[in-house]
Amino acid sequence: MFSSSRKRKFSEISSSPSTISKMRSLEPPRKRRKLNPKPKSKPFNFKSLDLKQTVNESGLWHMDSTQLGLLDKQRPTFLSTTSPKSSDIRITSSTGFNQQWGNSADENVRTQLQRDQRKHMTRDEAETVFNQRSQQSALVWKTGSETLTQYGDESDTSEPISAHTPGVKHEVIGGTKGAMTKEHGRRDMRRQSIVKTTLDDEDRGPHDTAIMSRLATIQLMQSPKEELQTVKSQVLSSKKPIFSQFTDISQISGKTNGAKFDSFTDRLQVIRETDKMHVAKSLLVRGLDELVPDTHKTLLNQSEGSVPGAMKLLHKQSISSKPSIPFNTKTKSDTERLDRRGRSLHRMKKIDRPLSPPRKVSSSGFEF
Repeated sequence: MFSSSRKRKFSEISSSPSTISKMRSLEPPRKRRKLNPKPKSKPFNFKSLDLKQTVNESGLWHMDSTQLGLLDKQRPTFLSTTSPKSSDIRITSSTGFNQQWGNSADENVRTQLQRDQRKHMTRDEAETVFNQRSQQSALVWKTGSETLTQYGDESDTSEPISAHTPGVKHEVIGGTKGAMTKEHGRRDMRRQSIVKTTLDDEDRGPHDTAIMSRLATIQLMQSPKEELQTVKSQVLSSKKPIFSQFTDISQISGKTNGAKFDSFTDRLQVIRETDKMHVAKSLLVRGLDELVPDTHKTLLNQSEGSVPGAMKLLHKQSISSKPSIPFNTKTKSDTERLDRRGRSLHRMKKIDRPLSPPRKVSSSGFEF
């Protein structure tokens, strides 16, 4: 038996922090409980989406309500015949919101090609081909750019920029008068040649022709902002006034209109990057993942296939002081010839680069 004094002394020693710590150090190490790792989010299943609907959306987002109505009216006639007329394909000009003059819709697959090749298309293919349209005011390019000259086509730099008739003009007036159209015909014919390579492939997918027409339009008829900015001084010092079709921007030439030119190129960039996001989605739904830049994949995965959602993410990254994605800053279209080795769309490889990585945008979208 311990005396009460010895009991108290033992209790004081055994309960002191240093003693407890020493005793614990002699214990075998306890196994730490493993925490369940946070499950990684699964990649979005793009093949769960309808390809025809996706490609149609890619082609029709440029159209305003009046233009959509005209297309809805003419589409059944085009689809019901194997020998359509040009009037079944082209829509009449209309002056939309925020436009200074009448504007029609560029057919990404040339009218003549649709007319001549309709008999070789299925109804579904013909539908997505018919629906690939662009606002003419959005198709603006720097003349003499490598996107044209890399094909061996002759350039015309007598004016610094040009556009699909009547996207950019020397005067605010209806019709085609005063339109700046240098290289329009050459770029249009080159686009047709590229599209026809895919259309002539008997093993093409049902919507490959439409997708390729969008890729060729972006490359040949839509210069990136960084390229257009290289001729800013020439535009501002132009002896003839230069007007964009957008009412809120209007004149982009003249020494005091530098900010308006910047707004013009900013807007074209947003439209171009939205086009790229749409076609990236089409390629992913088509299963041609290797043709899509990794950044587009990331943004579209995060937005679960939503193009507006992906554009919001792109804009957020664009204005961030520490963006987590790389941006394309080259002063020309960063894609190779789309007719390399004579390949149609589904035969292309990653090395063919039909779509370039995204560029910075000043807003998440634009509505015509």
